[in-house]
Amino acid sequence: MNKVKFKDIEKVKKLYHKKGVYVITGEKYWDGGYDIDASLDEKLQFYSYAKKYSDVLKNIIYQFGDKAIIGKDIGEKSDLFAHWKDMKCYDSFNNLNEQFNKKRNYEINHNDEIIDYIIENNFRYFSFIDFYLPKYNMILQATCHTEIFIYSDNYKEIISKIETIVGSESELNIKYLEFD
Repeated sequence: MNKVKFKDIEKVKKLYHKKGVYVITGEKYWDGGYDIDASLDEKLQFYSYAKKYSDVLKNIIYQFGDKAIIGKDIGEKSDLFAHWKDMKCYDSFNNLNEQFNKKRNYEINHNDEIIDYIIENNFRYFSFIDFYLPKYNMILQATCHTEIFIYSDNYKEIISKIETIVGSESELNIKYLEFD
């Protein structure tokens, strides 16, 4: 993970205003992760599912031969972290917070461990960290609803490749959503 100066802030902001986007979704829906009293089996299911999404995201970054930019200038929300008063009680938050300064931007590779931490934290509604692939002007946004939104102006160029990547993971699929 390398610190970078990011200059394409306006380009990124425009992508979030799309009327229609593709979304990677699955058969199982975890709203905000698992409950505090979740059984070990429920936690195992959640983390197995999060791992599938993390692998897909890493594969997208790899297949597109791009590095992803994450950080303070990439995101639909103004904050990168939720404001829970007991956040420091959660090891997943601490693992991410230890590696990540929310006042900076970083360039990451497809095999960077921080991707796993981000997926876990975004899915558990602790963080709102998006991935920007500048080469393809594409944003990958993992949400607390266990899905990844894809914002791009180049769907014709990228979507078939993403469909192939997503198709390699059972239980996951890709669909198009239209917004009002």
